[in-house]
Amino acid sequence: MPRGPKQPCAIDPRRLPSGWWKGRVVLYNAETGKRRELTPTFDTKREAKNGAKKEAAAYQDDPNRRPPSEETFDAFFERWLEGVAAARTRDTTVQAYRRYARPLLQALGPKPLKSLTPADFQAVYTQMLKAGH
Repeated sequence: MPRGPKQPCAIDPRRLPSGWWKGRVVLYNAETGKRRELTPTFDTKREAKNGAKKEAAAYQDDPNRRPPSEETFDAFFERWLEGVAAARTRDTTVQAYRRYARPLLQALGPKPLKSLTPADFQAVYTQMLKAGH
């Protein structure tokens, strides 16, 4: 079952050998899914914990942050193909990309990007191998 987008969270602070406390906030990039950790330092454990919570809340409230969209796989592929691939490759290459992506688009096209999992892609690849592609 696909999981929803990961939200930022504050993790319990760690005590450093220097005696300072490291507040930790885990953030996730909505577009790439990559994890990033902010680790400001504080004098006390309480300050570290409160600072991490404030940082997570500030990230959540940031007006420039883009939450995951409902864009489907086929809409994303078309946008990428027309915007990025067409600008960098020949027309024949774009046509080849369309041809090679056809099984993926047929199986995954109507699904929102945020709900896709590695298992979805693996299922398509397995079907392609069985079909002799």
